[in-house]
Amino acid sequence: MEQVLKGVKNEFAEQTGEIKKEFSKRTGEIKKEFTDRTQEVKDEFGKQTKELKDEFKRQKQEMGKDLAKQGKDIKRHFDVVSERLEGKIQGVAEQVGANTENIIILSGKVDTLESRLIAFDDKFDSLEGKFGSLEDKINSNAKGIRAIQKDLDLIKRDMGLIRSSLSKKVDWEDFAALEKRVKALESRIVARVRV
Repeated sequence: MEQVLKGVKNEFAEQTGEIKKEFSKRTGEIKKEFTDRTQEVKDEFGKQTKELKDEFKRQKQEMGKDLAKQGKDIKRHFDVVSERLEGKIQGVAEQVGANTENIIILSGKVDTLESRLIAFDDKFDSLEGKFGSLEDKINSNAKGIRAIQKDLDLIKRDMGLIRSSLSKKVDWEDFAALEKRVKALESRIVARVRV
């Protein structure tokens, strides 16, 4: 019984370890996805910022060259560039907002998983306590069974002694027949003695 209990305990410990490993793995995956998405947003933001800066420099250089020649054209061109830049900046801002929402959702999922793991851990602790109590009861029962086994062995030995001593004794029917024979012999002896 102790081995069965140890087996159950070992299996319980293995399953607990597997659940903790799975939770760690999933938490790691979510954190990695979170990090990857954050890095993607940063990379995209940096790329678009660089493109904007490059575009702005290029436009500035073009404007510097043509400024003297084309005052009105430069202003129109600057307005167009400004609108393009505003559109690109708006697109980047929308992407950052969407990614921020995804990050918040992922963070909520991680918190939920963490609270579920804590609940599982509490349940496992409770089960470990119950298994400890069962182990104590099994050990106590095993001691009682050993005592009963000793008593049964003693009874078996005593029964063997009683059987062997009874096999040497005469049963009631044989005793009655023997008694009749002895009485008959006594009456014959008494009759001979009188003669």
